[in-house]
Amino acid sequence: MTHELMLALFTALTCEQPLSFVIEAEGIVRTDRGHAVVRTYAAASVAAWATTSGERPGAEPAEPAEAVEYAYFATSAGLAHGVVSGRVAAAFEAEATDRRETARRALARRGLW
Repeated sequence: MTHELMLALFTALTCEQPLSFVIEAEGIVRTDRGHAVVRTYAAASVAAWATTSGERPGAEPAEPAEAVEYAYFATSAGLAHGVVSGRVAAAFEAEATDRRETARRALARRGLW
């Protein structure tokens, strides 16, 4: 259910500027281009979404894992979402580190941060 909620919320965030509602979902970050969040899901759940919706996650985990990190990005250009690597997930770390800033710069170059 969380995935469907995030898809609905982030779809609304791509269309609604300026926002006419308050975002109270935990972990959503305001970026220079919109909003973003990373969630952890069971790998089996993400695999099921791909087979039922035709969705192709952006990056596959390097090896089978019990859990995967999945990011949602809402920008004026649209909604982007999919499985992300730990390097990308570092952009969401609370503490300012070189690793976090490197990840945010890489996402900014792709128009997502």
